[in-house]
Amino acid sequence: MRIFFLLLIVLIFNTQETDCKDYLLNPSRGIEGIDIIIDTSNVKDVIELFGNKYQTIKQSSLTNLFFEDLGLTFSYMPQDANFVIREISVQAPFIAHTSNGIVLGQSTMENVWEFYNHRRCFTGSNYAYRPQEGVSFYIKRKPNQDGFDPQEKIFKISVNNDNEGGTQSRINFRFNLKPYIAKLKHIKTILRDSENSLDSLKHFFKLDKIDENPAYRIIHISNLERDIDIEFKQYYYNIQIPPSEYQIILLENDHQIIYSALRKIEKNLDSLILEVVDYKRLDSIIQFRRNNYYMSIDIHNPLEFPSALYEYGYLCGTIGTPPAICRAMLELVQANDYNALKKWLQSMNPEIQAYGYTGLVFLSYNGLDLSDDDKLTMDKVINSKRDINTCQGWTQGGMVRVDTLLNDNVLKANYEGFKAHGWLKGK
Repeated sequence: MRIFFLLLIVLIFNTQETDCKDYLLNPSRGIEGIDIIIDTSNVKDVIELFGNKYQTIKQSSLTNLFFEDLGLTFSYMPQDANFVIREISVQAPFIAHTSNGIVLGQSTMENVWEFYNHRRCFTGSNYAYRPQEGVSFYIKRKPNQDGFDPQEKIFKISVNNDNEGGTQSRINFRFNLKPYIAKLKHIKTILRDSENSLDSLKHFFKLDKIDENPAYRIIHISNLERDIDIEFKQYYYNIQIPPSEYQIILLENDHQIIYSALRKIEKNLDSLILEVVDYKRLDSIIQFRRNNYYMSIDIHNPLEFPSALYEYGYLCGTIGTPPAICRAMLELVQANDYNALKKWLQSMNPEIQAYGYTGLVFLSYNGLDLSDDDKLTMDKVINSKRDINTCQGWTQGGMVRVDTLLNDNVLKANYEGFKAHGWLKGK
């Protein structure tokens, strides 16, 4: 019995020695004595070494495996198909220090400032931290309170190999596109069911916003709903499903979706991925319109049919130049192409129609006489008072009513501006 107790005491002593080991943190690499290396080891390596008694904490940029009993957290990028470890964080009960003497749970943020000669921190909701090359130091702060106490002790240290901008390293990274491909496939399925596509699409977007994995949520850039042309209602969604950007257009008539399209946007060019058309209903609507505008409509041409969304503007983009479609209009004016601009005026796409109106007005400023029929059509455009999608500078300008947008004074000022900057050579 005495021997048994002696052995028990030895075992307890040895276990405490192991648990109380003071580990050295190696910036940009990992922890001395633990065979998990940043940018090299993966989640499988972590589980083989520490088991599966961990909590999974998901964030938009990192998924964290938190071993609460050990005070260890291993983080990887959720979009990485290789599940490579990008960050290792330590907190109590883990015992650790850095080579320059910062001790977890004992040193303060003031000590960190002294060692690194940086007296500044970034703050989160309930913490402040000081990032250095390959390592970051965290202290706690009270939520909803300005500032923090630099005498607060370091409660967490994270080791990483982040880039200068604070983004995770991409060494050994392989993009996992499967979740995105599945979402895009689901959108296609929804659009093919024209009877329920609008409600189903809205429901899908609602569920996606609370997706348990925030890294794979769809990014919504913009959307709109508006009435256009003969009893049409247009629904537009501009979304990003990495690595690409997409446009979704739905047209509703008498509470039924009669047209839907999915387009992929790349470098200001777009390609049609899917188009669902109720030809029977559309033909009757277009025939009615032909009787009023004397022009047939090609529903597969977004310059004639509202199957894509354009922006009406003059100086847009990061360098304040006319949008591509505006430059196309100016080229038609410069070429004195009355017929092409007349066709734009009769378009069912509101932004193209507005550009057609603008181009014909510019031709009239150049001394060209407009026909009475075209003047009548232009009056219809102004009196429609529909909303036009605009851009101003490098941002989306929002919706502006057509009679405000195509005001005579505004058009005259823009005409002179285009001439002054060399976009037009008018008389």
